[in-house]
Amino acid sequence: MNTEAMDKLQALRDRLGKPLIVRSAYRSPEHNRAVGGAPGSKHMQGTAFDIAMSNHDPTAF
Repeated sequence: MNTEAMDKLQALRDRLGKPLIVRSAYRSPEHNRAVGGAPGSKHMQGTAFDIAMSNHDPTAF
């Protein structure tokens, strides 16, 4: 994982004051292809995250 990306994710969590649910982070090229990820997906570099939050209204964010 990219430590700078992890630090930014933690900073977001700290700013929101709520836990984040990481749905997807690093993907190997094989897994990225299997899930239909973009050929140059940042997930393969460990710099992208798919996140969710429980008990959160997305329109309020």
